[in-house]
Amino acid sequence: MGWKTGVLIVIALAAAFAWIAGASMIARTLSDIAETPWVVWAYLGSLLVLVVALYAIYRQRFQPKKKKRQPPIARTKRPVEEVLTDIDRRLTDPSEMEVAFSGEAAAAATISLCGAPGVGVSSIAGLLKGAFDPELIGEAGVLSTDADQNRRTLALARRASLPVFVVANDLRAHEFDAVKELAKHNPQTLIVLNKADTFAGDDKSRLLAVIAGRMEGIIQPDRIIAVSADPRPVRRVEADGAEREIAQNPDIQALVDLISAALKA
Repeated sequence: MGWKTGVLIVIALAAAFAWIAGASMIARTLSDIAETPWVVWAYLGSLLVLVVALYAIYRQRFQPKKKKRQPPIARTKRPVEEVLTDIDRRLTDPSEMEVAFSGEAAAAATISLCGAPGVGVSSIAGLLKGAFDPELIGEAGVLSTDADQNRRTLALARRASLPVFVVANDLRAHEFDAVKELAKHNPQTLIVLNKADTFAGDDKSRLLAVIAGRMEGIIQPDRIIAVSADPRPVRRVEADGAEREIAQNPDIQALVDLISAALKA
């Protein structure tokens, strides 16, 4: 029991004594009330003090205290502008992104593939896992026109010893920006033109030359190759005039050779 409660109890007892004494006095001097009105006022005052003291004791001892809650902005020690700047830095700084994705699910692979949706990243990754230790191969994710998603994907791809950037045609603007950023942090980056079976021989060679021209001074031409991870069937007309579809085997040997040379080095 605290000293505040003790004081309140003493006041309550004194008020109760005064109230009882006043009631007895009034009872004995009813005939003299007109001559001694102060007795009545003293009685009513002591009664009021008693009620107040009892209520104060109840509040002090039994009613739960409400904790004062500070508004959120008062609990924030750092200015809002500083917090927003820090968030933006973590989304753009490669080293910060690597820390953010340092869990097991984002463990750095030796060879990490990325590219736009539909270019065949998963198909190539599956074939590479058959040619190398599967634990060496990883997929960083897809690239799109979403800047935040691209930062996350590139942050994972940069952590690999050998990033592989997959395309299916000439580089679009966001693909060019992404592979340029990737090569800036890792000059070992490879560009793989998938679905080479969909281009005629001359068209494929011209397209590889166009990509090499765009990457001049950024990626060496011998690190830009063509593969066919999931080639389309070939239609062949038989002697009797019937058409038959013949499945083609995937061809990623050029990529396997480059990766093998890089691993040996």
